[in-house]
Amino acid sequence: MTLDHYADDAEAARNASPTAHLLEELALYAHRPYDDEADPRPLPEPAKLQGALADMFNKARLILISLALITITTFAAAFVTSFELLVVSRVVAGVAAGGMIPIAFAFVGDLVPVAQRQVAMGRILFAIMTGNLLGALAAGAVADLFGWRAVFVVMSGLGLIIFAI
Repeated sequence: MTLDHYADDAEAARNASPTAHLLEELALYAHRPYDDEADPRPLPEPAKLQGALADMFNKARLILISLALITITTFAAAFVTSFELLVVSRVVAGVAAGGMIPIAFAFVGDLVPVAQRQVAMGRILFAIMTGNLLGALAAGAVADLFGWRAVFVVMSGLGLIIFAI
C-alpha cells in the first residue's frame, strides 16, 4: 500500500464538493484573531458584491433598491444629531451609490446590442461625470443659501422624483 492511495482519496473528496473544499481551505488558512485584535482580511468590495447580487436577481429592481437606500440615508443625514451618525448615513449611501454603476453597465450589456453598447456606456459615464460636477456646484450654492442640512433635503427630494419616474 502506498501513500498515493490516500492522496487520491483526499483529492476525490475535495473535487466531490466545492463546499467541502471551501471548508477545508478555511480550516487550513483562516486567520483567527484574538479578541482584541482586528481581522486583517479584507471585506468584499461593495461593487463586486452588488454585481453578484445583480447577476442573481433582477438588475432593475436592485437599482431601485439602491436608489431608495440612497434617498433614505441622504434624507436621514439632514437630521442627524452627531458626526458619527452623519458618517454612517453617508457610508451607507456611498456603498449603495457605488454599486449602482456596475449594475447599470451590466444592465446596458443586457439591453443594448453589441454594436451600440460602447455609445450607451459612454453616455452613462458622461451622465456620471456631469452629475459629479454639477452636483458639487449645486450643493455649494444650496449650502451657502440655506445651510448644509438643506443639501441633503434637496438631494433626497431629487431622489424621490427620480424614484417616482
